[in-house]
Amino acid sequence: MSRGLLDFTICGQPLIGSLVLWKRTGKRVFMGALCSDLHRNSNGLKTDLKSLNKQGFNDVEAEDLKRQCLLLEAQSKMHADPSNTSLATLEKEAAAAYLKAHNTYTSFIQQRAKIDWLEFGDENSRLFHQSIKQRRKQNIIHSIHSQSGEWIQSPQGVNLAFNQFYSDLFCTTLEHRTAVNHCIMNSGARLSENYKQLLSCQISIEDVKRVLHDIPIHKAPGLDGYKSHFFKTSWAITKDDLYNAITDFFRSGKLLKEINVTAITLVPKVPIPATVGDFRPIACCTVIYKYIVKMYNQRHTQPCCLMKLDLRKAYDTIEWSFIEEAMLELGGDLKSIQLMMEGFNLFSATTGLQVNPSKYLRVPISTRKLQAGECDQLVDKMVTRIKIWSTRNLSFVGRMQLVNSVLMSIYIYWGQIFILSKPVVKKINVVCRAFLWHGVYDDSRPRPVAWETLCLPKEKGGLGFRNLAIWNQAAVGKHAWAIEQKQDNLWVKWVHSICVKSKSWQMYIPSMAASWAIKYICRAKQACTEITGSSVWLTSAKYCIKDTYKLLRGSRDKIRWNIFVWNRFSMPKHRIICCLALQDRLKTKARLFPLGIGDDNLCGLCGSHPETGAHLFFECKYSKDCCTAMMHWLGFRTYRSSLFSLFQWVRRYCSSGFKRKVTYAVITGVVYSIWKARNSSIWEGFVPTVKHTVQHIQFCVKNRVSKLIGKKISTSEAHWFASL
Repeated sequence: MSRGLLDFTICGQPLIGSLVLWKRTGKRVFMGALCSDLHRNSNGLKTDLKSLNKQGFNDVEAEDLKRQCLLLEAQSKMHADPSNTSLATLEKEAAAAYLKAHNTYTSFIQQRAKIDWLEFGDENSRLFHQSIKQRRKQNIIHSIHSQSGEWIQSPQGVNLAFNQFYSDLFCTTLEHRTAVNHCIMNSGARLSENYKQLLSCQISIEDVKRVLHDIPIHKAPGLDGYKSHFFKTSWAITKDDLYNAITDFFRSGKLLKEINVTAITLVPKVPIPATVGDFRPIACCTVIYKYIVKMYNQRHTQPCCLMKLDLRKAYDTIEWSFIEEAMLELGGDLKSIQLMMEGFNLFSATTGLQVNPSKYLRVPISTRKLQAGECDQLVDKMVTRIKIWSTRNLSFVGRMQLVNSVLMSIYIYWGQIFILSKPVVKKINVVCRAFLWHGVYDDSRPRPVAWETLCLPKEKGGLGFRNLAIWNQAAVGKHAWAIEQKQDNLWVKWVHSICVKSKSWQMYIPSMAASWAIKYICRAKQACTEITGSSVWLTSAKYCIKDTYKLLRGSRDKIRWNIFVWNRFSMPKHRIICCLALQDRLKTKARLFPLGIGDDNLCGLCGSHPETGAHLFFECKYSKDCCTAMMHWLGFRTYRSSLFSLFQWVRRYCSSGFKRKVTYAVITGVVYSIWKARNSSIWEGFVPTVKHTVQHIQFCVKNRVSKLIGKKISTSEAHWFASL
């Protein structure tokens, strides 16, 4: 084995010595069970791995702190004498040693905490360790309400309450279950002979290897302590035992109890769980168990799914007999009601499940337009996420990614199902805007850039967020397209039967008595038709919400500076500040002083001119010196007094694409560093020297470009960058 990421070794560290200790001698637990060979070998290896771990990594935290101190000492010496090549070599070696020790320690912490912060780059800070302690406290259930409503506080009573609850939930409760109707089952799709043979065919060793590589290495280990990474790195040694164990199970149907064991973790479904039903069970299985289950997914069968309604809950269960009586009293059709109730009763009697009549796929079921109050749970989901994120001191770029990938996705799920009102969309926009600029959900301070502008693409001056109102309209347009296509679903058939009838859907105009949903869909249909200029989109074979959203959003001229800012060599935080600077949206003293904020409007760097965006970039002497020094560092003997004109000069006179991108990254770094120095002068009363600022920019740019540089650059470009 070369390296391992498992519960007994440290990630990324070479194992010392010869460790081919897998094969053990001894009798099998029982004849025909090749799983016993795998279990005996893996269990016997634990002692050797633990002993090795103690020898090579006894105190990883102390080693991490030691290497950090040595690195800081080397960097201090290098800062005092930058031209000393021996100190540069010493600093490089100290950085490599610290990186190795730090990766070892963070891997150790990750295995203990199982928190994703390390994977996404958060530092191993005091807050991180406090969160681990807090999480351990939260993982203990001290008291709970049982099914009978009794408040239980003893550990034994809590265990019994959960055992009783899940025994009742997962075990059968029907004494006389109605048999499945064979006529109904035979009328649907059945398993073909080809698929039957495919499911029962022999498993190859390549199938096992493919399943092995599909399991991520960071998945939590089972009760045996092994992760998939162990078997990946030791595949040449363990493949035979692994293959024999899996094929033996499919042949004999026998599985060792040491492998067929699962640890159940209870995850709260609500912020403050109080009853046994407020938890969701999550299973943690052994790796071998996962292999066996995933083998069924490697048979290349046709994808399919089994859908079920939400399980019965105490607070939203309603008696169906009451619904039946109410519909009859309200004048409902007797035959239709009887058919509906027979369907529900057949489902419950056959499956043992009770239907939740108020929710489907975690969203409310309603026959009328959703009111703002009914969408509070949508806003509450976003607020709950923001409250968690607000404790992590995220950067603007991190918040921007979370708004785009998480908060917007919550809305999109609802927006594809419902027609959401303007107050709901406005409330969601307020929450997202407050989190983006200030990291909270309820901040009402003015923002530098309007939200409508941020919803534009980056090449048009925005940040690429979705305009929720327009996106909802584009999503509703798909319903209009489905009606025209006469898709085979119950709702479309109902619209054609009750509303459209024999009329043309393209020319259909809803009456005053039509439902609110049909009216809104018709408005979306009309908007899409006006934008495209015809009704051809209704008859096309495919409808794309993304393309329709772009059309409804309308066209706008591209900005002239987007390629300057959104350059992959530029650091993300540099891009944001430079983007605001080019739009003159930074909160300079010249903008704040008329509002009564600050004592004066003079520049915090030179103190002789009003602090405007144009002055900071690059009329101020401090910023001029920084910019000139960085351009000389790149080999350019030029200077421009404005930020945009400097970008334009680089675009016009720098012929090499690689050099041009590096120069863009340098300019955005200069803008960020000048703004940071300006803030330091105001809040800390300290202005860093031009030399220090220039060295910091050089270090950041070289480090960033070195990690992203590709193989397609020319030799002259590579020599030019290496000489910087």
